[in-house]
Amino acid sequence: MEAVAGLLAGAGPTPDERVRHRVRTRQRALPDIILGSMIVLPVRLVFCLFRPPRG
Repeated sequence: MEAVAGLLAGAGPTPDERVRHRVRTRQRALPDIILGSMIVLPVRLVFCLFRPPRG
């Protein structure tokens, strides 16, 4: 029985570990997404609007 448990343990993450990893990844990515959507994109848009015309 221990051999089977050892094989299953080495097979990869369990479904619970996968869910925890997804939740943790979203929690870490959410501040960056908000920063990009509320600060970086509007500032870039302003720079593009006021850039001198080419050629």
